[in-house]
Amino acid sequence: MKDNLVYLDEIKEEDVLYIEGIQKVYGERFAGKIEVHHKKPLKEIGETYQVDPIHELIPVCPNCHMILHLGDPVFTPEEVEAFINSVRSKIEDPC
Repeated sequence: MKDNLVYLDEIKEEDVLYIEGIQKVYGERFAGKIEVHHKKPLKEIGETYQVDPIHELIPVCPNCHMILHLGDPVFTPEEVEAFINSVRSKIEDPC
């Protein structure tokens, strides 16, 4: 399988903003602690499959990456975002 190295000049603008947002949430100590999630699960990819890093890989914080993989099938990023937003709204307005 081809190396999945993605260069900074190949990262989409929304992903750069997401990475900067993670740093704002977790602070300087955790800057750069980003994981990469494959939109198409690795168990579904054959040995000769060519991963398109721009369209098939997304940067996620380690916590979100774990949550993505708790689903069966794997949760979508949109499902995880909705879950986080629902939890956040309960914390902000507990009643």
